Amino acid sequence: MALHSIATPWTQSLRRVGGAAVAVMAISAVSAAPLVAAPSPPWTAPVQLSNPAKPLAGPASAALNGSGNGTVVWVECAVAGPGPCPGPVDIASITLRGGAFLAQRRVASNQPLIARMILRNGGPPGVRRDAGRFIASWMTPGNRWRESRARLGGLWQLPGPSVPPLGGGASVAWNASGAAVSAYVEGGRLVVDYRRTRAGPFQRVLALNRAVTNPVEINSIPQVAIDRVGRAAVMWAGRLETIAPVNAVRVFVTDLDPPPPGRRRIPRRTRPLSGSVAAANAALGSNVLGDLVVAWNTCSNSSFTGAPGTCTGQVGVQARTRRAGQRRFGPLQTVATGSGGNATAPGATFALRRRPVVTWTDGAAVRAASATRAGGGVGSGLFGGPVSSGPASRVGPIGATLFSNQTGVAALGWLERDPDGIRQVPMAAVLQRNGFFSNPAALDAPGQILTPPLFAVGPRGHALALWTTLTGAFTPTLNVSRARINR
Repeated sequence: MALHSIATPWTQSLRRVGGAAVAVMAISAVSAAPLVAAPSPPWTAPVQLSNPAKPLAGPASAALNGSGNGTVVWVECAVAGPGPCPGPVDIASITLRGGAFLAQRRVASNQPLIARMILRNGGPPGVRRDAGRFIASWMTPGNRWRESRARLGGLWQLPGPSVPPLGGGASVAWNASGAAVSAYVEGGRLVVDYRRTRAGPFQRVLALNRAVTNPVEINSIPQVAIDRVGRAAVMWAGRLETIAPVNAVRVFVTDLDPPPPGRRRIPRRTRPLSGSVAAANAALGSNVLGDLVVAWNTCSNSSFTGAPGTCTGQVGVQARTRRAGQRRFGPLQTVATGSGGNATAPGATFALRRRPVVTWTDGAAVRAASATRAGGGVGSGLFGGPVSSGPASRVGPIGATLFSNQTGVAALGWLERDPDGIRQVPMAAVLQRNGFFSNPAALDAPGQILTPPLFAVGPRGHALALWTTLTGAFTPTLNVSRARINR
């Protein structure tokens, strides 16, 4: 990275909708015209997808192809009735083709109530595209992972046999050639499984056992990324008794390299990225090239070594980036100090031209900062500080959700309180080519909104926003809106 790039000034954009400010920063050249936040792309009117007589019993997800067609999958109660689901669940789906939602299909019926969709980093949980098919994944008792496949609009195949046991908080990532990595917590230890090829089996490559080998305490759901050639990274937060102080929770990244030809062993390395973290909800962002950005919460008390959630100072956000092919991460960057309010719920992704983007909320606004590309020898990226948003807004306490298609197209969602103090409004902003997020847009009228919007972002920028609304019968129902967000 050239020196004049590091000194390039930040441009800022601050927009307010219904009292909520969304502050965004991006790098711009000194001689270039100022960058501004563009209007949000138009989102369609919301459509209710799920059966209002059958309450949702788990998260929803979606996957899209390059034409904007795709499928939405969710978990609903197998029997009708208001309120929480008392028994078995169905895995339901609906096809999107030509801008219209077609008839529902069952992926699987009468699954145990514990069935829940698997989280995939940087994209929707539960369903993905692979070799022209859509694959739905969910977990069953005994922490087993099951899959069912279908072509667009076709019948779902009978669920295959359970593939490796997964613990609570499983994360899975795949690349285009079918190599995959999964990470989960099982019996208090971090377990990582790796698959070399689409047809190959998963192989356990890492198990940090607190009681036997390398004492560790896992404090967050591990997150994973894998690049085009099969290099994988696992981010997790915990304690290692081999690193002092032993009571400090840190963010770690474990790297996995594809095995050499004819070799079974998969090389791996684990490195600490942070000092003591103030919260365990760290975020990992990646792109198709293999660049990485990691963000986490930090405490302003420099002597803080306590458990996450016990910081008595200001909670800020720090981040580090790494360029594809590099072994080490760049220098630590303070993205938010927390001086304007504790910065929570960090998210991380990449904009175009390999620019890292970090998002967070501080009780007054949803904020984002972008940087120069992950480069500078060891992957340095220069983040800007947060901007003031004035009076406290009505941003909800749940935080923001950030989803990307790993090619620089991303969407950010959150809930905003209605002035009546009871209802909420689902909001969305999309990442533009210049590193700014667009002006925020309301996806629905005020109502009893239970979850911030989740997104599916297709390879050409088609997007779906999914959120859950409580109906008059106190039944959670699934709603969706569509947009083309990379124009």
